[in-house]
Amino acid sequence: MWGRFKEEFALYKQPDNPKDVKKILERVHQSISGTSKPLNQNAINAQQQKVKQAAHGGTTVAKSPSEKKSLDPRMRAGLKGFDDKEIDELFT
Repeated sequence: MWGRFKEEFALYKQPDNPKDVKKILERVHQSISGTSKPLNQNAINAQQQKVKQAAHGGTTVAKSPSEKKSLDPRMRAGLKGFDDKEIDELFT
């Protein structure tokens, strides 16, 4: 394992700033062990917020019932177990 670590470490250019050595060591470790760095909670929260904003995006004008698109009967048949009200809530 040590030999493999040294070979991988030799592939990287040695940084001028000693603080950057940590980044190289982490990359080498990830490469050898096959692990990835876990996301921190702030990154997860930011991703969730982006998804929420995208889900609420679009038009802010409410559509009248006559303007709403009707769901294709073939798709409605594939949604067994849902009543009409639940299906309408999903697609409006």
